[in-house]
Amino acid sequence: MAKFLIQDWRIEISQKKDYASTVNELLIT
Repeated sequence: MAKFLIQDWRIEISQKKDYASTVNELLIT
């Protein structure tokens, strides 16, 4: 499951082109 979450997280970074925003979402969640 961890690998799946990491893959989804990396895809989000690629789509948003916004690393900081994605990290903030992970920290909040």
